[in-house]
Amino acid sequence: MTAVATAVPLAYLTLAGRERAMARMGQTRSGLIEDALVVAAGALIVAMAVRQKNGS
Repeated sequence: MTAVATAVPLAYLTLAGRERAMARMGQTRSGLIEDALVVAAGALIVAMAVRQKNGS
């Protein structure tokens, strides 16, 4: 539930930036960059959670 409560407002807040990126570099390229950022952020969050769980 927390993920949804975070994702929905962020989608609206970042819409203008995504529209500018699409106009500047096209939908496919901007989408790949956005996906890469989301995957990297997710990996960082998981790594931080694992580190915290292991007490490091």
